[in-house]
Amino acid sequence: KGYTVGHHLRAQQPAAGRGGARASQTVGYVAAFHDHAVLTNLNAFALGCRRANPDCDVRVVFTGAYSNPWAERMAAYKLWAEDGARVVAQHVDTQEAQLVFGRNGPPVCEDLEDVPGTNGGRSALCITAAEAAEAAALGTEGASVGCSVDMRAVAGESVLTSSLLHWEAGVSHFVHRALHGRFAVGEVWWKGVDAGAVGLAPTSNRVSWETTAAARRVMDDLLKDGDRIFCGRLRTNGGARLA
Repeated sequence: KGYTVGHHLRAQQPAAGRGGARASQTVGYVAAFHDHAVLTNLNAFALGCRRANPDCDVRVVFTGAYSNPWAERMAAYKLWAEDGARVVAQHVDTQEAQLVFGRNGPPVCEDLEDVPGTNGGRSALCITAAEAAEAAALGTEGASVGCSVDMRAVAGESVLTSSLLHWEAGVSHFVHRALHGRFAVGEVWWKGVDAGAVGLAPTSNRVSWETTAAARRVMDDLLKDGDRIFCGRLRTNGGARLA
């Protein structure tokens, strides 16, 4: 799922940057932990993003929790104001990052002297007018991709699409095994598109039909080819070959 939404999001990014002098190559990603589940989805997302645009730069902020609305909001502020992202994806549970980008970035502090706790300095709750003007060069309209459920229901049409987890696929597997006396404690059921465990939500009205069709073709490829996207040379972040 991460591979498909990464491809989909980066393909649609020029539209998300309307109103700016130049489009940002940066995509933000709000992640929970440095664990295999989060990193697998993050790596798949980055691969899909770079398939659509080799210059895609995925910037990640880890929150240290699956559900911390304040930390997710602050991560989104940083990705918008400091990293220049105009689109964001996530592997966390709340809608805060989606809302920040749907509202086109963090609020502007007109006068930091009047913001409690800042002492006239940089505030985590807003950006200065100068920072806002500088950020506008990368576009003034944000967009996002949701995680696990269709997040348009809470953040609107700025959510281009969402990856979906179909829990019913896993539940029915284990219930069926239990009913037939074959339930095994500790069984790992790690399935994907082919088993109907993950999918892609409908696209928003900001997404062109060409981009939607391209994303669906990627989903079809995953159904035919499985997880071959992870095949190839294993290298470090610095480019050194490991295997």
